Amino acid sequence: MSSNEQVPVPALCLLEKNHSVFANVSAWLSYIMGSDVSLAAAQETADRVTLSYSKNVQGNEIAFSPLNVAFGNSYILPIILAVLTAPADSLLIIENPEAHLHPSAQFRTGQLLALAAEHGIQIIVETHSDHLLNGVRVMAKAGMEGKGRTDAGKVEIHYIYQDKDHPELHLNERIVLEEDGTLDHWPQGFFDEWELALRQINQP
Repeated sequence: MSSNEQVPVPALCLLEKNHSVFANVSAWLSYIMGSDVSLAAAQETADRVTLSYSKNVQGNEIAFSPLNVAFGNSYILPIILAVLTAPADSLLIIENPEAHLHPSAQFRTGQLLALAAEHGIQIIVETHSDHLLNGVRVMAKAGMEGKGRTDAGKVEIHYIYQDKDHPELHLNERIVLEEDGTLDHWPQGFFDEWELALRQINQP
């Protein structure tokens, strides 16, 4: 990736006046992780690049090895990069983007993926995160500051689960996302652990 490569879908840029992939990867990384982080890359050989992160601490730019920052930074980095370098009408398949991320970062990852879907990038996501789903739901209802809303019709939710009577079978139930961010129904076993736990806690 050259330092001046531009994001092919400008609507995905967080920086208003800078559409370079490099700068916007850092911007999205900072937004998702909730910390002002800059990414640096140094090419050592034709096929080897060293990545590092840096933060501004009291006016000084301090560099950190990926080994010395939360692993979530390095895990979410290729997902951000894949989204920002994808042209419109492309297809991305992402498995468990929520891994190693705090709930707020999972939520913001959902916002990024919903924003990409709104602007013509088809994304198939396998997730176990209700926080990520909520990021998508909020994008349908309220959007993201400066980025607008995601058309709920561009989102499909499929709940895939094991048949209790026939464990060798897996069933697929489609759930419709409404324009107000609600779901048309909520099947048993679909991201309901929080509610079930609260019921137990609140029992006399």
